[in-house]
Amino acid sequence: MRIRTDDSLWCWGANGSGQLGDGTMTQRPAPVQVGTATDWLEVHAGTLFTCARKADGTVWCWGLDDRGQLGDGGGSARLAPIQAGAGTTWVELRAGGQFACARDAAGALTCWGAPDDGALGDGNSSSAVPVRPAVPAL
Repeated sequence: MRIRTDDSLWCWGANGSGQLGDGTMTQRPAPVQVGTATDWLEVHAGTLFTCARKADGTVWCWGLDDRGQLGDGGGSARLAPIQAGAGTTWVELRAGGQFACARDAAGALTCWGAPDDGALGDGNSSSAVPVRPAVPAL
């Protein structure tokens, strides 16, 4: 995965779950552009899924969604980017394993996906839609 200097997003490699976001499940040995958008700021990969943040403060995810890791509540694989939740003020994003978390402009953390080993921080067994972890105030 790479964001080019023109802010376009490019991915390559295995694609059996649509994790490259090019609308297919075809393995790509060379980089392919993810859609036509040129406003990507950051991109992170989990296990068979990918999430990226755009300049407008939205987060988009694609690929495997068997544990809610795409954050749209859908539960089915997506071959192209779909918006994760309704948030539009995300300033930071991370993905790992089968979950992702984002921080908004006010500093609030929100996570979605598989809660393995307490990854979501909300004490629940799963969440296919974004939830706020129970982070104590400092």
